[in-house]
Amino acid sequence: TATKSLIYHILWRRSMLALESIDPAITLVQYLESDPKPATRRSVVRSVASLVLRMHGGGFYNRDLHGNNLLLRPDQPAADPVLIDLHRVRRPRRLKHGMRADDLARLNSSVRAPLRERLRFLYRYLAPDERRAWRRWVDEIDRRTRRIWALWARKNGEDISKY
Repeated sequence: TATKSLIYHILWRRSMLALESIDPAITLVQYLESDPKPATRRSVVRSVASLVLRMHGGGFYNRDLHGNNLLLRPDQPAADPVLIDLHRVRRPRRLKHGMRADDLARLNSSVRAPLRERLRFLYRYLAPDERRAWRRWVDEIDRRTRRIWALWARKNGEDISKY
């Protein structure tokens, strides 16, 4: 049982893995490609922004945040998105602006969404006192996203001039 496993972990310092089944599930990328209704799509954007905000608010730096690592329930896509593949997550002493921008750029580079939706995500993500500097955030995320695309193109032998 879970209680016995927890006691065993505490007493013997063994690692353990707890899993919750999310079945059926689709990735954020699959969801956005399915051309959902605008209202539901906006709800999903808000939910994902809230999840990323909670993660960063807790001091966690994902380092592998992208649309295929965010799972949604097809019947309720806006209800509690789930972040998977957490092996690269770190909790530094202080989560710096650049770390947050890196995570946001990775997510930005992995999904196809109109600019309005991306800005809506950013507005929901930013704290009220950060919203005044939203243009700085947009420029920073855009610059880092272009760098990610250029690295990907170079790695795959593509023309990087378009990035």
